[in-house]
Amino acid sequence: MGPKGDNREFLTAHAARRLSLAGSGIAAIIEVPRDFPILGGEDHRKAVLLEWVPGADKISSNAAQRPAAMLSPATARQLGGWLSLILWLGIADRHLGNWIWSEEKAIIAAVDFEEWNENVAPASLHDLVKTIFGGSISEETALGLRHGISDP
Repeated sequence: MGPKGDNREFLTAHAARRLSLAGSGIAAIIEVPRDFPILGGEDHRKAVLLEWVPGADKISSNAAQRPAAMLSPATARQLGGWLSLILWLGIADRHLGNWIWSEEKAIIAAVDFEEWNENVAPASLHDLVKTIFGGSISEETALGLRHGISDP
């Protein structure tokens, strides 16, 4: 990841927690022990640990596997909060693999925050939102998404 990526990852996770975004957990920057193999050379001995929501896993690309709770206005509001933070900080690299879902807690959350780009446009997230909600969004769900974006 590198020093800048580590700091960005940590700062984003910290901001999410301060904003009380659903699924935001504790984040810590740690020093990787010398006897532990690393990628990127000796100057990459730091790592960021993110606490995930209990029971969370990466979201499947198969829309048919979406549980009903995931398609709810409450989930849309949670997603909207995360989208606000992503757009505010310019977090790039938003694909389905960077989102987790906990069926146990009915929580959606973002992970992997080290890539920032000041040119992240709201339109760049449309396909992601459609994919998460299985291609179509009810009026009630769209309202939840709007509320989450305007008041994370």
